[in-house]
Amino acid sequence: MVKTTILFQTFKRPEACARLLESIIKHYPEYYPDFVIVNDDSEHDRGISWGRNFLVSQAQTPYVLIIDDDAIFTSIQT
Repeated sequence: MVKTTILFQTFKRPEACARLLESIIKHYPEYYPDFVIVNDDSEHDRGISWGRNFLVSQAQTPYVLIIDDDAIFTSIQT
């Protein structure tokens, strides 16, 4: 079972959000959609701290990974 929720906030950056979600689905499909939470704050602009606190409050797993919307997931090469 997945023990970590991936959290990220975006603000008027749908392209970055789409790239990140595509990379999660491609490399870590077990996380999506149940363990990925996105906060699009483009309508209210309450700030990054408020948004991240909100995201953490929504997680149902013991661990969270807070990332920026322009991050990209890749496979681990060994």
